[in-house]
Amino acid sequence: MSVFIAPTWDTTLADRWGSEGLSSGAAALVESPKREDSAEWTPTAFPDTSRTRNRKRRFEAESILRGHRPTASGERGRSYGVCICGKFSRNDQPSGDISVEVTVAGKTTVRGAQYCGSTWTCADCATHIGVTRGAFVERAITKLREEGYRCVMTTMTVPHQLEESCGTVFDRLKAAHAKLDAHGSYRDLLKRSKYIGRIRVIEITYGASGWHVHSHEIQVFEGSGGETSAAQDTAWAQAFQSAVFPTWDRIIRSVTGKAASLKHGFTAVPVWSANDYVAKLPEHARKRDDENAQRKAERKPTRDRWGASAEITKAHVKKAEGGGKTPWDILDDSHYGDAAARELFLDYAKSTWNRTQFETTKH
Repeated sequence: MSVFIAPTWDTTLADRWGSEGLSSGAAALVESPKREDSAEWTPTAFPDTSRTRNRKRRFEAESILRGHRPTASGERGRSYGVCICGKFSRNDQPSGDISVEVTVAGKTTVRGAQYCGSTWTCADCATHIGVTRGAFVERAITKLREEGYRCVMTTMTVPHQLEESCGTVFDRLKAAHAKLDAHGSYRDLLKRSKYIGRIRVIEITYGASGWHVHSHEIQVFEGSGGETSAAQDTAWAQAFQSAVFPTWDRIIRSVTGKAASLKHGFTAVPVWSANDYVAKLPEHARKRDDENAQRKAERKPTRDRWGASAEITKAHVKKAEGGGKTPWDILDDSHYGDAAARELFLDYAKSTWNRTQFETTKH
C-alpha cells in the first residue's frame, strides 16, 4: 500500500483561510499571526464545497465512532465501516496500492481504495450511492409512466417523543410496516387496486420532538388503460389515502398507544414523472421553471425540478423541515464542538447499524 504524507499546516495556510476554517485538530496547532502591515485583518472563509463537506463529515463520524462497537455484546472484530472507509486497498487490486490521480479538470481522485458503503453514517458513500439510486428510480418511474402504470408516493410516520432513542422510534416504524403489510384489509385494497410493487426508503431527522423516523414509498399500480389527467390522478391518490389511513391509525394505536397524525401519519400523492409529483407542485415547479428560463437567457445550464426520484434517494442533500436537523447537520455541529451532537450521532449510528435504508420488491 502506498503511503502519502500530508503537508504540514503552516502559517501560509492559516493566512489564507484563517484558523476558523481549519479542522479543529489543525486549528489547535496553528496560531495565525496578525499581519504587521494591517491593523485590522479579517481572514477569508475556508473554501466550502460538497467534497470538502463530505470529507469533513466522514472524518467527524470516524472520530465519534472510533472505539465504539455497534452491537450491544461488543463482538470482537465488529466496527463501524466509516472508521476504515478509504483507508485500505481493494482485494481486486493486483498491486494492493492506492493511487491518487489528477483529472483534466484539476481534481484529485483516489483509485483502488475500499469504501464502506454506509449510507447511514458516511457522507461520501451516501452521496455516491444516492446518485446511483436516484438514476435507478428516475429510469424506473419514466419507464413505468410510459407504459401506462400509475405511481403514487406514500409517506408514513409514527408518534415520537423527545426522550426516546432513535432505535426505539425506528423499531416502532418497522413494527408498523410489518403489521400494515400483513393486514388483511390492506392486502385486499392492494389487490383491488392492482398493486404491482414498491420502492421504500427510510429517512431520519432530529427536531424539537426528538428523533423523527419516517418512510417514503413509490407504489406502482396498473393503470386505467389510457392517459389520465392530473385531477384524476390526484383524486385516485386521495381515495387511496382515505382508504388506508383508518387501518394505519389502528396499527399505530396498537404499537404506540397514540393516534396517528391526521396531517402526516399516512399521506399519498400522485407521481407524474421522475421530476414532478404533486407534493412539490405547483409552487416549487413554477419557481424552478422561472429559474431555468432565466438561466437559459444567461446561457447557463438548467436544473431539474426536485421530483420523486430526488425525494426518495437524496437524503444526503435534503434539509429537515421546521428547524430540524439531518444526521449530516448533527455532524457539522459536532465538528464545531457541540458535545450533545456527538451523543446524538452515536445514538443514531447504533440505531441504524445493520438496518436497511433502501429496498425494492421483486416485481
